[in-house]
Amino acid sequence: MADAPQGSTNLNRAVLVTTIARSKAAALVMGPEGLGQVAEINQVLALVFVPLGLINGVALVRSAGPAKGDVAASQRVYDSFSTLILLAGVVLVPAATLAVWLAFAGRVPPDAALLGLVGALGAVLGAAFALPSQWMMAVGRSHEYAVTATWLGIGGAISVVVGTWGWGVRGQFVGGLVGIVLVGLAGRPFYRRWLPEMRLWPRWVFDRATLRTVLLLGSTSMIAQLTTQAGLSAIRWSLARTGGDAANGQFQAAWSVASIYFGSILAGLGTVFFPRFGVAKDSEELAKEMGSAMAMVLRNAPPLILCAIAVRVPLIHGLYSNRFDVAAEMVGFQMAGDLAKAVAWVHAGPLLYRGKVKAFLLSEVIGMGLLAGFAIALAPTLGVMGASVGYALGYGCYVILTKPIIEWSCEVKLSWRPVWLSLGFGVFGAVMSVLTADSVAWSVGLGLVSGAWALRVGLFDPVFLRLRKLWSTVRPS
Repeated sequence: MADAPQGSTNLNRAVLVTTIARSKAAALVMGPEGLGQVAEINQVLALVFVPLGLINGVALVRSAGPAKGDVAASQRVYDSFSTLILLAGVVLVPAATLAVWLAFAGRVPPDAALLGLVGALGAVLGAAFALPSQWMMAVGRSHEYAVTATWLGIGGAISVVVGTWGWGVRGQFVGGLVGIVLVGLAGRPFYRRWLPEMRLWPRWVFDRATLRTVLLLGSTSMIAQLTTQAGLSAIRWSLARTGGDAANGQFQAAWSVASIYFGSILAGLGTVFFPRFGVAKDSEELAKEMGSAMAMVLRNAPPLILCAIAVRVPLIHGLYSNRFDVAAEMVGFQMAGDLAKAVAWVHAGPLLYRGKVKAFLLSEVIGMGLLAGFAIALAPTLGVMGASVGYALGYGCYVILTKPIIEWSCEVKLSWRPVWLSLGFGVFGAVMSVLTADSVAWSVGLGLVSGAWALRVGLFDPVFLRLRKLWSTVRPS
């Protein structure tokens, strides 16, 4: 696999560093209870603000591309998207504030609705201030986008960390809003330098054609995102009922760590294989490309997952604190289900890329329905652990169901072998999670075995290559 561009690599590093800093500050200052409160408010905001994702997504790329080179047309598209963001804010900010007020009526924190308002304003202003950088990405200025996003992301994270450290839950939301405004204004000189032909302060332009483009291109992703956020909201509601804010804080820590490391498993899928799914000439070529993607997942994911299971306890303690031992238990079961999740993503990947919208939406609804259903069903018995055990069980069922969906919709024939391997690995991973939870010996043993396995399949080759390049630049000639 080719090296990522330096700007993109730095952006990924910045995202990782800022995530760690924000997580550590939140854990030390707020603990599981405060982290749970923040996560629940943010979950309500995420559900309400799903439509905002329509504006700064695929529709912007599709609209900006044809206008590239025509200053007047580009400015009109830019102003149209700015107007849509403003209109979305007028509707969604009060809706989000009301939703948070209803969700936290009679609960701690008592000023949740006010914090929801602050968070909602941050979401709208963040989308507005991010429009110039999104525009750079849409017109192919990816390096400039990565550089700007890196430094502004760091600035925003500093504001959140300072706010959290000084004022806890309230400071997290206020710091986030202040950071968005400050870094948004600070980014204007960069945008003026890299987009000299654009007028960055927009004017009111309501273009029906742009609105139709947004609705047409974004409707599928919006339904999928609504399904995802509704499922996560149901899980958080169940956790709040059975374990309170602390349960949601533990779940948030486990979910965040699992999401960060799982992205490395799927990096090759999104950048290499998914585009190939879309351009495959026929079902035979599609089946071949899916087989290659599946081979990559089955080769790279198992040792990486086992490594993560082996080091998850110190990882959780390092990112958060020793008050998150439950999260370390939870994330082990989530990791056990991640091979099934990766295989299912290979199954579901071609659906959207080949225009099988109904099948894609069906798979999304089934997937989140399984995750939420198992979590809610297991919560009364297993408490907070029900969410993570339900995660593993949900993806175990999901990987079985996605195979016939892709075969029926895209007329391909796939092997059951990856499905059974992922399910067997899930059982093994769950056992390892139990054995390594309180045993240093088991953790060290699993870490050594999985590390040797990862070395054998070449997972560390990019690291060694970068070290050799670094050594070649610093050694005496």
